[in-house]
Amino acid sequence: MYMMIEDYINIIEEGITGENSLPNKLRNQKFFDKAAYEKVIKATEHLIKHYKNEELVPKRLCLCFVDISNHFFVDEKYFKENDINEIEDAGMKLSELGNELFS
Repeated sequence: MYMMIEDYINIIEEGITGENSLPNKLRNQKFFDKAAYEKVIKATEHLIKHYKNEELVPKRLCLCFVDISNHFFVDEKYFKENDINEIEDAGMKLSELGNELFS
């Protein structure tokens, strides 16, 4: 399925800053949505290729990645240690992809 750039941006916005975002699910539902995470990763990787030689990236996309890894540090009371490591690694991966997208 072919998607437009705007669709990828929307996936990232919904997945990172939306009402039902990954950070909100972690905080409110104590749930790591791996499927939504993978969608965000794939959308980000696509946009990295798209914006590779561009000087400007949409501000609304940039706002999604500000301090993103901090949203993936979770409370030990709600998650097992191996889940915590996976979630923190996911936050770091998003942070790294954000750096790649904006450099």
